[in-house]
Amino acid sequence: MVKGMKLMEIGPLIKLHRIKQNMKQEDLAKGIVSESYLSKIENNKTNANPKVIDMLCNRLGIKLDDEVSQSQIIEQCKKWFNLLFEFNDIEEMKRQYQKLKVLISKNVTPYNTLFEIHKIRYYLLTDDISKATEQVAKLKELKATFSEKELYYWYKFIGDGLCDLKDYQQGIHYYKLAEEKLTDLDLPEFEVADLNYQIGVANNNVRNSMEVIEYINEALKYYRKYYNLARCSRGHLLLGIAYRRIYVFDKAIENFNLAMELAEINNDEEVTRLIYINLGHLYTAKQEPKQVEYYFQKVLDDQKATTRQKLISICALSEQYFFAHEIDKKKEMIQYGLAILNQESNKEEYRFFELKLYTYHYAIEEQFDKFESIVMNEFIPFLEQEKDYVGIVTYGKMIGQYFEDLKKYKYATRYYKLVNTAYEKMIQL
Repeated sequence: MVKGMKLMEIGPLIKLHRIKQNMKQEDLAKGIVSESYLSKIENNKTNANPKVIDMLCNRLGIKLDDEVSQSQIIEQCKKWFNLLFEFNDIEEMKRQYQKLKVLISKNVTPYNTLFEIHKIRYYLLTDDISKATEQVAKLKELKATFSEKELYYWYKFIGDGLCDLKDYQQGIHYYKLAEEKLTDLDLPEFEVADLNYQIGVANNNVRNSMEVIEYINEALKYYRKYYNLARCSRGHLLLGIAYRRIYVFDKAIENFNLAMELAEINNDEEVTRLIYINLGHLYTAKQEPKQVEYYFQKVLDDQKATTRQKLISICALSEQYFFAHEIDKKKEMIQYGLAILNQESNKEEYRFFELKLYTYHYAIEEQFDKFESIVMNEFIPFLEQEKDYVGIVTYGKMIGQYFEDLKKYKYATRYYKLVNTAYEKMIQL
């Protein structure tokens, strides 16, 4: 028998291998035990005879390893788990996965289920969301037999997947379930710090600024201690964004400056651009137009800036010029943005920016029929679908004011009500 494993602990692993092989209970049980007894074995309801376990394992084509083989597999699993966490060498991560997949498919060790759970994260890191979803579905049947440690990673990786799908509220829910398991587990510091960091990132995406500040500060205690410059710079960036959103501008600038220093030391140009964008937003809120133009222009002048980063900057500058009544500059900026969009093959990815630019384009050109149509029939419904409550407030006010100016009070009231509802949603978040 495998060292460190009781007979009752092997049942869920037998079930796991059976499910992976698409084998029915009746096929595995035939000639060995009854289906009902196999069900008890698989669900840890009985302590089966070792001979029965051996026969079931033989039918599945797996073996109960000796102590030496088991320890080697466990060590390889731990190394692969670390590769998933560090995510520095994707090719090595893939190579180790292929080796482990073969070993795990033929052997029973205490790490088999953990390996299967970590495959969820592997598929997410390799951008295979469909396989990650399939893996979650396969493992759901086994959840009742998971240990506390297995449950922790199960909840955490489901949280990762939901956040990848931009379902941040549900992602946070699963992260919090993982957090509840921490008190019962002796996990390494880096794992606890990573969970705190991921909770902070998810809360940033739903604008829960106080939660961001709490969890990122907790994560930074570890990252400062071990000089993780990448996480420190991104952590201070997130703190800057959180403080900016609650209008604590001095703390926001302090954190952006710290993030900038660390990003420069780490030669992280991506973080530097994100800091410029967020400083641009900060000075927009402070109504300092020269600073707004300075920081967003730095992004546009950077040849390595992504399409999304350029479009964020273009839209922000076009709004700045609109409110400053610099119509010629605004027209120029809108045309620049539309030209960038025309070069992109994946238009759907940048739908928000396209709708935003055309909304302002039609307003400036006084093409009011088109303006009404795009805002009422496309832009507002898009924002509602995306649950972008900030966008609904901004553009709901815009179209409401437009109808009010035309004395179309029925339409104006409709959009002002929509704005109020969006405000309520933001407060709930």
